[in-house]
Amino acid sequence: MTSMKWDLDTALEVTRREGIEQGIEQGREQGKKSGRWETLTELVKDGMISLRDAAKKAGMTEAEFRKAAMLRSDGGAVSFARQSRAKCAMLKKTDRENR
Repeated sequence: MTSMKWDLDTALEVTRREGIEQGIEQGREQGKKSGRWETLTELVKDGMISLRDAAKKAGMTEAEFRKAAMLRSDGGAVSFARQSRAKCAMLKKTDRENR
């Protein structure tokens, strides 16, 4: 009877560890995507790369990139809150496409 409990406890611990490792890996991937996105939008805002080049690197059309980055046609940005919502939507879209 004791060995059965030990096996269950061991299985639960292994499952918990695997879940934690998977969560950490997913967090790293999200961080990479977020960092890449932030870099691309900042480079466009600073005029260091074109909107066309940034969109190409992001795998989007220029219109999709502008909307996701919430860039105005003059290159400026809208509020941080609106930009954050758009970035979250873009990351979710990318996640769905990568599954």
